[in-house]
Amino acid sequence: MDNAPYHTKVANPTPTKYSTKKEMTDWLINNGIECDMKMRKAELYSLIDRNRPKEIIYKIDSIIKENGHYVLRLPPYHCDLNAIEYVWSSVKRLKERNITGDLSLENLQNLLCDALGGVSSKEWEAHCRHVEKLENSYWEKDGILEEVVDELVVQIGSTESDSDSEETESCDSDSEFFKEITQLSLDLC
Repeated sequence: MDNAPYHTKVANPTPTKYSTKKEMTDWLINNGIECDMKMRKAELYSLIDRNRPKEIIYKIDSIIKENGHYVLRLPPYHCDLNAIEYVWSSVKRLKERNITGDLSLENLQNLLCDALGGVSSKEWEAHCRHVEKLENSYWEKDGILEEVVDELVVQIGSTESDSDSEETESCDSDSEFFKEITQLSLDLC
């Protein structure tokens, strides 16, 4: 699941310091935390802050879990790792499917149903394979980048006494190293 705002509605939102005193006291009472109605907002917020849940629970996640499923959230800004985005891209081209030019709600609903029904299991499978290839590519690039960073840290962290051979190396080898890093950075973007 992606992180669209409608997928990330919190089940029990924690009040902010800008919430009303009533919202703060209601949240505290609903979560079984004792508070005094005479407390100031700053005191209530301090109490809320100390009892803030460690984990955010989204409404949709709860509904899905109740029905025996598990939610795997995509990394932010990576809709390319969601196969449904590729399917939706072709399904939503209703204008191309509307050869009659009829823009009535009934006709558009029929076109949408036909488009959704027209998505084959082979098409889904192809999109899923594409996403898996992308994911593997990202993991591979991440591993390469980690190796480069580790090597860079070793080079920067080395001391003069580490090796006499370092002094005799040409500057070209260092510049090649930094060219590799630059190229890897560009590849990742």
